[in-house]
Amino acid sequence: TELSPGGTGRIRVTPQLIRVSDDTHLWTSRFDAALDPGDLFRVQSQIAEQVAQALDLTLFADERSAAKRRPTEDAEAYEYYLRGLDLWNRGVLGFADNDRLLAIEMYERAVAHDPDFALAYARLAGAHSWAFSAYLDRSEARLASAEAAAQRALELDPELPEAMVALGWIHVSRSRDYDRAIDFFQRSLEVDANHVDALYGMAWVAQRRGNLDRALELFQRRLELDPLSSHAVLNVGTLFLTLRQYEDAERYYDRAVTLAPDLYLPYARQAQLYLIWRGDSQRAQAVLRDAAQKIGPAEFIVRFANDWRPLIRSLSDEYRETLENLSQSSFGADTGRYHILKAMIHAQRDDGHSAGVHYDSVRVFLENRIAIWPDNPEYHSELGLAYAGLGRVEEAVQEGQRAVVLAHDIGNVQQANDRMQDLAEVYVLAGRFDGAIDQIVTLLNTASRVSVPLLQVDPLWNPLRSNPRFSKLLQGS
Repeated sequence: TELSPGGTGRIRVTPQLIRVSDDTHLWTSRFDAALDPGDLFRVQSQIAEQVAQALDLTLFADERSAAKRRPTEDAEAYEYYLRGLDLWNRGVLGFADNDRLLAIEMYERAVAHDPDFALAYARLAGAHSWAFSAYLDRSEARLASAEAAAQRALELDPELPEAMVALGWIHVSRSRDYDRAIDFFQRSLEVDANHVDALYGMAWVAQRRGNLDRALELFQRRLELDPLSSHAVLNVGTLFLTLRQYEDAERYYDRAVTLAPDLYLPYARQAQLYLIWRGDSQRAQAVLRDAAQKIGPAEFIVRFANDWRPLIRSLSDEYRETLENLSQSSFGADTGRYHILKAMIHAQRDDGHSAGVHYDSVRVFLENRIAIWPDNPEYHSELGLAYAGLGRVEEAVQEGQRAVVLAHDIGNVQQANDRMQDLAEVYVLAGRFDGAIDQIVTLLNTASRVSVPLLQVDPLWNPLRSNPRFSKLLQGS
């Protein structure tokens, strides 16, 4: 980027086509444009046309029209939109809710500068819907804002695929109406058969309904269309992990780290893989050590502390001490995660009193949440774990079982499997060992993140090691 003598900002783009198999340069060119949307979109269209020619492809009329479409003529609105898009993508991979909330602010600024910016309204609608479904703001006002933004986008552009995708997510958020969501995703694909967001929505629904083969097919198709998306790569890798195709999962996770070396999630999934696949806690710790160096220890540890419990339990004392030294302020408003982490660490140290203090804080936090949002399966699972840690066995089992039922009621097979794993943990903490083994047997015989190597390395299951049924499981019989 440079300034011309008259002070006008300009940008130079030098695209290249390189054959991956042997690094042969197939085509390159240079484009210059002024830093205003009209000129930038003109260059985008030229690049699309010339790349297609270099690949000996033909752009159809609708594809050519899409390449030439100008979403806004307002440079400042477009800049806010791009900032929002970048924050959103970083938030997804970094487990950073704040980034995604900032993305909402950027989209709102974009439409304030250009009230006719349909694409920004569509992205804003999807972001509002996410805030509702993620339990950051379950107010009707939040969902109404999502619906209003989506409808405004469609008023401005009735054929805008992003607006249809946003409406699909709104139906998921409001009522978990997967069938209605699919209708909107399919409508988007009728307009643009290669729309990656619509393909992701279709795959997401298929995965949650337990149709993992169909989900994998759709995620892979999305990745073919967007091969530099680390999020798309992770989706494929995680499905391979769940299907216990671990070598394939490793290949995709390695690729995700290469694409996003400064973001948390690819490393976390790599570490998770090595525990599930091989029970290799040393390899998992090496991955996390590498992540801490590249991301920064403070940010990494907070992200990590919000993630997968078996990973935390399987780490060395050095990591547990680092986690134990985290302050409550590091977790922002999520005091529940903070107290769950502290309780787990103290329980591993056989410090029952300190663990009990934190479990009780978790209980208070979650009882208040459930009073407002009684249909969240994850809240019931975590409350069951807190009750078990407090010795309230019957209540613990009831909450754990309630979580599994709720997940099945909303038709979310993936969520149900995760809640079954939580229920197994509840049973162990409550001393109901046969109940725990029953859940484990089911999970070992279905697509899940439970494996024999993980059971061998996770200290949670130590009370079961003398149990004959559990011993047979570990021996693969």
